[in-house]
Amino acid sequence: MLDILIHMLRGKKRAAPAADNTIRDSKREMLARLNNEIRELRASVTDRNVEEKTAEFYSLTKRSLKELLSIKYEATFQEITEELGKRKRYPPHIQEELERFLEDISLMEYGYAHFEELLEEKRREQEKHLVEYIKEIERDGEHVGAKTKKQIASIVSDSVPHSNREFLVKMMDDFKGIAHQLA
Repeated sequence: MLDILIHMLRGKKRAAPAADNTIRDSKREMLARLNNEIRELRASVTDRNVEEKTAEFYSLTKRSLKELLSIKYEATFQEITEELGKRKRYPPHIQEELERFLEDISLMEYGYAHFEELLEEKRREQEKHLVEYIKEIERDGEHVGAKTKKQIASIVSDSVPHSNREFLVKMMDDFKGIAHQLA
């Protein structure tokens, strides 16, 4: 009798890793599918169809997050964020990154006009960081000349999208990074 019980317990222990592997494999497949869909969507985005492609990306984002977090109901982005917070396996920085991303994408949901506001906000944020960086350098006793300030400003402005299409592409890249962290 004891031998049967031990055999059953050992059998259950062996079954658990198979379930874990199945979950890992399904998440890998999901990430591969997401990468392909983003690649195709990214290739098809133009300045003329950016609003349509934004709606597609919005839908893709919501579907992917629900799948990654195993959410079985029609959830808002706020509910998705709350679900992530309930799960202890994700570090706080991932949750903060997802919250910032979902805040940006929620603005996208309300239409094309919000892109301009969001782009301008991102530019102001970058300029603020630039000024803080230069002040920090000068506090350390370094002199930052006008030429160096212009070079730093051009580097920073290169990382800020200048069009709605560029902004959407950047959001796609950001989401791929977040999805890989969640998987």
